[in-house]
Amino acid sequence: MNLALPADIYTPDQLSMCIQELRGLISARRDLAAKSRVGNTPETTPAVPPFTASLLQANRLSGSTAKELEELVKALESLRLKAPVVHLTLAALPGPKLSVKLVEWFRREIHPSTLLLFVMDHTIGGGVVIRVGSRVYDFSFSSQLVRHKNRIAEISARV
Repeated sequence: MNLALPADIYTPDQLSMCIQELRGLISARRDLAAKSRVGNTPETTPAVPPFTASLLQANRLSGSTAKELEELVKALESLRLKAPVVHLTLAALPGPKLSVKLVEWFRREIHPSTLLLFVMDHTIGGGVVIRVGSRVYDFSFSSQLVRHKNRIAEISARV
């Protein structure tokens, strides 16, 4: 299954929550189906949780069959194991709009299943520190100052 992650599912925890929501939905639907067969209880459809609804919409799936949902769980579990996770350390956490823009950029330019983790560290002063696996890319303001000690007076004069 070629799976598309919506921009509002971008952390490993959100991906895990989506898997749990799907399992809960499958279980609730099975329970309702069993109850309707045993008694005179009419079969109703349980509400679709938010992450699941977003995922179904992004993949143009109806989510009407247990088989379809079970395949989606398997695809998400596989994705959770191999999706690249990028840690972004910023001086302040991004708001929802910026988060979505960053997620969209990483998924367009780096990998379509990139998962992001945002970490706040005000000591970097600005910029960003990017960590992917064991690689670290430091584009922080504080590291720029340390690298260019001889230019601190010049930089300060411009501020």
